[in-house]
Amino acid sequence: MTGPRTRTPQEVFADHGTRGLFPQWTATGSAHEVLDGVDTFVFRDGLISARTVRHTLTERTK
Repeated sequence: MTGPRTRTPQEVFADHGTRGLFPQWTATGSAHEVLDGVDTFVFRDGLISARTVRHTLTERTK
């Protein structure tokens, strides 16, 4: 995928006790798609101190 045509946030969970953010998203390109995208952000002193990304890239069926 050269770049997503759409990237749609599905749900965002924020836990202010642990200063974390957990957005779930989907993306669709011309030949591939992501249906299970998840980012994780951990904040410390107002800055991002850790970030992870997890997704499964699959061929688009439609």
